[in-house]
Amino acid sequence: MRQLKFYILVYCTVVSFSLLTLTSSLFGEQKKQIFVHYMPWYASKPISGHWGWHWTMNKFTPEKKPVELASHFVPQIGAYDSFDRHALEYHVQLMKLSGINGVIIDWYGVSEFRDYAIIHRNTKALINVIQQAGLKYAICYEDQTIKHRIDQKEIQPEEALENAEKDFMWLKTNCFVDNSYLKISHRPVLLVFGPQHLTAKSWQQLKQHTELEIFGLPHLSRDTALDGAFGWPPVHSGKTINRQTWLAYLEALESRSSKEKVISIVFPGFKDIYRQADVGPSYGFIDSEKGNTFRSTFKKAQKGSSQLIQIATWNDFGEGTNIEPTHEYGLYYLEHIQKQTVSQHHFQPEDLEIPLKLFQLRKSHYKNPLKTQAFDSYSQHLLGGEVDKVRKAIAGEKE
Repeated sequence: MRQLKFYILVYCTVVSFSLLTLTSSLFGEQKKQIFVHYMPWYASKPISGHWGWHWTMNKFTPEKKPVELASHFVPQIGAYDSFDRHALEYHVQLMKLSGINGVIIDWYGVSEFRDYAIIHRNTKALINVIQQAGLKYAICYEDQTIKHRIDQKEIQPEEALENAEKDFMWLKTNCFVDNSYLKISHRPVLLVFGPQHLTAKSWQQLKQHTELEIFGLPHLSRDTALDGAFGWPPVHSGKTINRQTWLAYLEALESRSSKEKVISIVFPGFKDIYRQADVGPSYGFIDSEKGNTFRSTFKKAQKGSSQLIQIATWNDFGEGTNIEPTHEYGLYYLEHIQKQTVSQHHFQPEDLEIPLKLFQLRKSHYKNPLKTQAFDSYSQHLLGGEVDKVRKAIAGEKE
């Protein structure tokens, strides 16, 4: 479960900012880049041998009919595993065909604590698929992992920086040097969900010998001397956040771009499952307004000064910020993105139906080595954007 207590502060500060008309010089003159925030933390019984906490929250049973998940929404492909290559390729194919440029991966470091090692493994698998598709990626580091390890006495408080450095060393060695990694003026971009534990002094030490652009949440980024801020659905205190309030939050975020770098935020709403799962109280609620919240936040981000847009989220089903296709809203969000980015690609709405068809075929014929080989080939073509070739190839296939 995400630690979102800091949103209490957000509501108190948004009214103090005004909307400014600004240039995009901080990010250069390139076209706006659209990234989706991705959670690589799901485990399924068919792949991992058990149902992970993020699908069950120790209350729901995915194998029941109708399916029970720790979510108000059910993915079109069902409760999947974040280490399932078929699921990862399906996700990235949809991103590419909808006009999304890259993925911001929620990452908990390299330690063996809790499920962090599994998330790390899944992150590496996802990066591999992103690279195959020619998309970009960046990391959103959860420094709360250090706090959790201290609280559980897995490490001592004085070891916090040392362990954060281990996480950073992996990023420096494997991500920041990668041509697929998101950079601003040749400097790697790192998001921090907070910061929730590390101090400004620690961040300065972590940045030594590495040219980074580090972004944090708006009410925390300045106190920790980061380079910029990124937005997030501004829920707090279990309240219903109305349109006027979240619009004020977006305007406050935009107003900061005269003095610092800002990453725009787009979201479909916020509808968490925590209270129903008996995990704790709800963080709050933002009505989807039948898709209008997403359209409005997307339009505002497009008109804003930032050349980098983050959609929150692809698949945080526990908090109901997901835009991944579900049984409830289908391809609605991806079709809207595709329409808004049509000048940058040649894909059509019907193309978005192909990844699901291919995913289902791969699962149905996994025992047939010849078909498996053919479908694996089709998947690579789809990651490459060769839609017509794949459509023709699978037209006559039966599940």
